Amino acid sequence: MNKYIISSILDSNALNQKDKSSFIAISDALKHGSEFIVLEKEELSGNLEPFLEKAIDHLLTVEKAKMGCRTTDSLDLSSSNLSEWKNSHKKLISMLFYNKKIFNAQFISFYPSTKVIPPLCYDFEYLNQKKVSPQVCPKGNNLGLFIQDANLIDWFCAKHIRLIFENLNIHNSSATQIILFFEKESRKAIELNKTPSLKQFEENIGENETLKKAMSQYNIISIFQHWVANGARAEEKDAYAIIAQYLYSTKNKLWNDFRLNNINPEMIIEKINRGEKIYENSIFEDKSFVYILKKIISAVACNYIDGHFKNTDASISFETFDRNLGKITAYDYIVKSNIPVLFATAKPQDKWSSENLRLNNIEDYTLLSKNLDEGQYSGICLNLYNLILNLVDIEKDINQMYGYSGKYIKEVVIDLINNPGISQTSYRMYSVYSILYRLKQKGMDFAYLSYSISNTLETAHNLRIIRDYLLRNTTPKELPASFYGIDENLNAQHQRTIRENTYRLLDKM
Repeated sequence: MNKYIISSILDSNALNQKDKSSFIAISDALKHGSEFIVLEKEELSGNLEPFLEKAIDHLLTVEKAKMGCRTTDSLDLSSSNLSEWKNSHKKLISMLFYNKKIFNAQFISFYPSTKVIPPLCYDFEYLNQKKVSPQVCPKGNNLGLFIQDANLIDWFCAKHIRLIFENLNIHNSSATQIILFFEKESRKAIELNKTPSLKQFEENIGENETLKKAMSQYNIISIFQHWVANGARAEEKDAYAIIAQYLYSTKNKLWNDFRLNNINPEMIIEKINRGEKIYENSIFEDKSFVYILKKIISAVACNYIDGHFKNTDASISFETFDRNLGKITAYDYIVKSNIPVLFATAKPQDKWSSENLRLNNIEDYTLLSKNLDEGQYSGICLNLYNLILNLVDIEKDINQMYGYSGKYIKEVVIDLINNPGISQTSYRMYSVYSILYRLKQKGMDFAYLSYSISNTLETAHNLRIIRDYLLRNTTPKELPASFYGIDENLNAQHQRTIRENTYRLLDKM
């Protein structure tokens, strides 16, 4: 398949039943070259607005439009906090069901991760929003039970002993001695590239009578089990560190796809906390430890997002909306309904979070789609404006894309700065074409080329010109003058103007 569809992005606020101008705008967009409508809704509750369904019916039956839906509401699937996880999961189920049922959407797009990275190391402390709450694993189960099922108890109790004691409010001299000893032994083990071990640390106590007496007061495993029963309360950074260690120790495919094969997350965090900056053996172009840690966080975030689509929680299911659907997973639903999901590149929340989103660049998003289902029912909505806000060098990112990973990109929002549209005689014709051409060379054979409907209608026409040259596989340097709307008459006019004004600077001399 080799096709690009010109689509207009329509804010649902414009669809007012009493305001006919919105329908005129839609009709004009369709008449001037748009072949698709992307309806953006700020709130999930917008699915149930009475007037909206009639407006959509008008678009589908009268205008013969095809439609995709995008939700810009907060629907973060990367959180490990129990309350946030459940709330986001309910929103995901609702969004998938209503967007198919009411709008018969050709695809559903949303921002899968909008939160900043959790402060796993001292360098990220300025991003800290300390919140101790029950934590869950990627599929929404109690984090402590996950640790138990993954056979990580011995490691967890050795490495995160402080977390257990503090969250059970155990504060005394004996507990402090145990914590300080375990943390010291953990640092030694990590420095030697060994895994911290509760059994080993207990043996290392040896003849230290003070520590032996302190340890005799507590059964660490029993305390761990009590912490699990208490909801596995911790901070999100703790959950991310635990899942990262699990992905590393199990040689998870996602971990390897992020090129983190032999990278121990504990070692990276420890080196950053010691003040080390550069990892000479890094395979990444950016050899800083901080960059590697960000990739680790991205891998964990992808694992949490993936978990939402594979979860079978009976208390939150499609059966609530339709008994015939039963307790199927979110991924089963999009396959059954034949409705692809596009993960849209998000923008930073505020001026402090640029470059610090959990999913930051193009590679992070493509690996998310790849690991969910190899792009069969998932893909990427590449919002160029949001990437720039997140300080991503788009052209550099595209050049560094591996293989034909451009196949995961199913929509490109070409709006860049304040939605200016594309004028044929502007440099933006070249810049947008250059980006799309590079993506095509990386495997993007099908995509919706989207622009805000508030832009000039000229944009749809110019996108058709861009598409024509993309299908011809014309390199950016080979684009003719006609691509920019320059014909013989216009060129002659330019030459005449130049000649007439050549000596104007000498008039007053």
